[in-house]
Amino acid sequence: MENLDKLKEQAETLRVKIYKIEEKQIKDKVLPEAQKIIGQCYKYSNSYGDGEESWWLYQKVISVSSVCGENNVSVLVNEFQQDCHGDIQFKKKTLGYRDLGHEDRWQKVSAEEYQREQKRLIKVLQSL
Repeated sequence: MENLDKLKEQAETLRVKIYKIEEKQIKDKVLPEAQKIIGQCYKYSNSYGDGEESWWLYQKVISVSSVCGENNVSVLVNEFQQDCHGDIQFKKKTLGYRDLGHEDRWQKVSAEEYQREQKRLIKVLQSL
């Protein structure tokens, strides 16, 4: 029995070492790719579901927070949107996620489009 307990302990130690090595390999691979999206702008077709009208949610990546897997990273973003009811929301340094393998439903947009839409919403707010 003592031998089995010792083997289980060794196996657990090896599992931890393997996990740490794999985690470092993933970070070393993904982080350089993730750094490339800093400053990039995106839009996402957002909705409340149930057939409601959709609208664009815009985000600009300002930093990479952490690596969440082989192609996934959490990022800090500035974002804004005007929903289908006209409600406007701005968020600064909020958490977002990106799949570096493919952009999912996020569409890359130019900085000009991002700024144009941001200014448009600011004008709407100023007119209230």
